[in-house]
Amino acid sequence: MAEKKKGKRRKDEYVVPGEKAENPSKDEYNVGKWLRKNVPIKKTKFLNHNVEYFTGTRAVDSLLESQFTQGDDALFKTRVDVVNFLNTMLIHKFFHRARKVPVSEQELKLKRK
Repeated sequence: MAEKKKGKRRKDEYVVPGEKAENPSKDEYNVGKWLRKNVPIKKTKFLNHNVEYFTGTRAVDSLLESQFTQGDDALFKTRVDVVNFLNTMLIHKFFHRARKVPVSEQELKLKRK
C-alpha cells in the first residue's frame, strides 16, 4: 500500500523541532463553552459570510459575574486575570479578532467625520 502524504503545515501552525505544541487546557474548553452560551452575540455579514460576534468588554464583564470568579479556588480574581486568560484563548484560536469594514457610503461618511 502507498503511504499517506503529509500535508503542508501552515506558517502559524509551525512548531520548532524538539518543542511540543501547547494544547488548550480543560479550563479553556469549559470557559469557551460557557462564553458561547452566555455572552450576548450580534449577527452581521462579513465578506459575504454571515457571522456571529461578541465584543471583548461584554465577554470580560460576563466572566467577572460568572461562577468562574466565585469560591476559594476561583479561576479569575481580577479583571486583568480575565483579559490574560482570553488572550491565551485567542492564541489557541477559540475565536479571532476582526475589524468591521464599512460597506455603504453612509458608513464611510460617518467614519470620515
